[in-house]
Amino acid sequence: MASTSRKRAKRKDTSHLSKNNKPQWIPNTGKTSFVWKFFQAKTDGRAYCRYIDNNSNDEGECNYCCIYKSQTSSMIYHIQNVHKEYGITPYKEPKQQELRYAVADWVVTDGFPFSVVQGQGFKRMINKVNPEFISPCYATLKRDIGCGYKIAIELMKDHIKKTCTYASITADLWTSRAKTGYIGITCHWLTQEMKLYDILVCVEQISYPHTGNMLKAIREWDGVNCVACSAHTLQLCVLKGLKEIKPYLNKYAKLNQFFESPKQMESDNQNEEENIYKPLKILRTVTEVPTRWGSKLASWK
Repeated sequence: MASTSRKRAKRKDTSHLSKNNKPQWIPNTGKTSFVWKFFQAKTDGRAYCRYIDNNSNDEGECNYCCIYKSQTSSMIYHIQNVHKEYGITPYKEPKQQELRYAVADWVVTDGFPFSVVQGQGFKRMINKVNPEFISPCYATLKRDIGCGYKIAIELMKDHIKKTCTYASITADLWTSRAKTGYIGITCHWLTQEMKLYDILVCVEQISYPHTGNMLKAIREWDGVNCVACSAHTLQLCVLKGLKEIKPYLNKYAKLNQFFESPKQMESDNQNEEENIYKPLKILRTVTEVPTRWGSKLASWK
């Protein structure tokens, strides 16, 4: 009876793992064994193999799992005998941090989404290029970029104090495709050595209407000389002058639409293929964009 009660108690110990309570991943922070480059534990008391075979057509993870309490012998056996990986020791934290910052700089510089580090292709590339580097997850990348932003802000403030005496501030308003208004403010100054610096001060969301809010904000700047954008003023003058030749503009627009029609484009492509060995170049029309200054003249040419 005592043995039976112990068995029942043992079964009760695992009853908390219900279907509704999905096991969560446990970060590998502080774990030094090389197996944690390929394994990750969950809250259900098991360690799962997340190895990705670069030479296999299957892009998924291995997903082998074993019970984990404190020993890694089962995981080492699996890694060495199944995946043929032998004792790759990850870098220590200072080196890992240096490489993570490099990844964060790459994401910010090239404008990639944070989710790029979760892609299987990115993980395969990192595993091939530098197996000792543990690629960051989404949350780690976001934290590293936040830390880098704070450091960059302090460096920018220090640089302004040392090199800037007088500055010119420019502001621009625009509306995104989601119909949300934004304002961007930039700062420009010359150093004593006549070296020009340009920095982005901020990009913030702004409520509608944009023009009224902008004019109100400018009027509240005390001791600041406001100068209108000369390029914008010139563009307004050009648009006003073009109203005098509106009939001709309509003819140019119809002519442009004709060359952009699918039938005409197909005919041009066919002529280009037939004369591939002759010095014949098919010119393409330039579409006019109201918000891109100069596009009207480019479309005419």
